[in-house]
Amino acid sequence: MRRLACLLLLGACGGHYRTELAGQGALGARVQLADAGYDLALDVDSPRAQLVDWAVRCGDAEVAHGQVGETFEAYRARRLIELKRERDDEKATAGAVTSLIVGAVAPQAKVGNARVGVDANAAGAVAAASVANDPVELPPGDVGAGHWTVRVPLQAAGSCSVVATADDPAVRGTFRITRVHDLDAEADAAAVVAGEAAVKVRVRISDELVAMGADPGLRARLHAEAEAKRRAALQVELDARMAAERERARVQAIADAEIDARRRTLQIAIDRQRALAFEIRGRISGELVLWGADAGRRARLAAEMEVRATAERAAADGRWRARQAVEDARAQLAIDIRGRLRGYLVGIGAIERPPMPALVVEPHDAAPFDGAVWIAGKWTWSGRAWQWTRGGWSDPNHFGEAGAATIVVVKPPPPQVIRVSPPPVVVVPTGVVVELPVPTVHVIVKTKKDREPRKHRK
Repeated sequence: MRRLACLLLLGACGGHYRTELAGQGALGARVQLADAGYDLALDVDSPRAQLVDWAVRCGDAEVAHGQVGETFEAYRARRLIELKRERDDEKATAGAVTSLIVGAVAPQAKVGNARVGVDANAAGAVAAASVANDPVELPPGDVGAGHWTVRVPLQAAGSCSVVATADDPAVRGTFRITRVHDLDAEADAAAVVAGEAAVKVRVRISDELVAMGADPGLRARLHAEAEAKRRAALQVELDARMAAERERARVQAIADAEIDARRRTLQIAIDRQRALAFEIRGRISGELVLWGADAGRRARLAAEMEVRATAERAAADGRWRARQAVEDARAQLAIDIRGRLRGYLVGIGAIERPPMPALVVEPHDAAPFDGAVWIAGKWTWSGRAWQWTRGGWSDPNHFGEAGAATIVVVKPPPPQVIRVSPPPVVVVPTGVVVELPVPTVHVIVKTKKDREPRKHRK
């Protein structure tokens, strides 16, 4: 494919490939080809739509084959689609042109004393409808005559011919075979041949010189002697570098030894000075004690400061414990007062709200109508007891249709009243402030309606 593309684009690949006409003629003609690569251009003319099989035969072998054209059924289907598209384009063009003309020339018409508007779009639609809308058929005599061109690469040799086979023997065609020369490959082959010839000439001249008394091993000996001299010079240079490296290592070792000796001497001097300083400090301390100085004063001051810090921490801890005890007493007093007040309120008729019961699981069948949504039941506080509201089916768009669920609220049993005595008087210590929460009191009003269960629909 690359070679075919280069043949089509000679400007891009002309510097590497060259074409040469190898043969041409009508279908069935024979041409003599050398063993090489070629490019085949085949032009086929058919008087009607049909499939044409073509082949390239060299001797008794078939080196290439293919097929062009289309059946009459395929041609008829494709052509009818094209004719219908042309008629649709003609109708669209007629409507558009009529709309433009009517809109520009006669936008309004005067009838008597009144002006009547003319719809340009309507006029365009009428003009488009005026185009024939008959069934699309092929014109008489249209049997799908056509011309096809085939270009393929070809590898052939010998006496070759290009033939075509079809249902209609009136098929005609011509072919053109061109040879593709790869200039780079030919140049490489020529270079190889030239190199082989040069080698042969060199061997022949060398044999003649030896016959005349020449020394064939002279060049090799001279090369070996030069190589030996080069290696000897390199060895001398390497020995000199190794000697210099050993000398540098010896000098570095002497310098390191001197540095270590100086470091040890300096450390000995520092240790002697430190020992002398401690000795002088001890003598001065002894003389100061003889003169009446207190040697343990610093330690006693540190101990006294630690004792004072411990006492201050203990005092602070005692104050915190006292405040905590007062807070605990206040909290316990508030709890006691709140409990007594709750008992008193329950005794005079108040109802204490119990925790919400667990949710009731209500089984239900499939939706009774499309769009129905199941609304789960829930607990609600009535002021004196928890009441369960049953779930049911609901539809926000068609509320009330297909049987809305009926929810029944059952009245719980009356609460049990416990009589208690009034709360005792609580004595609050002076300086203690007690804050009591405001209780929630539920008052039960019994009426005649409360004796019967209430029913309502959701």
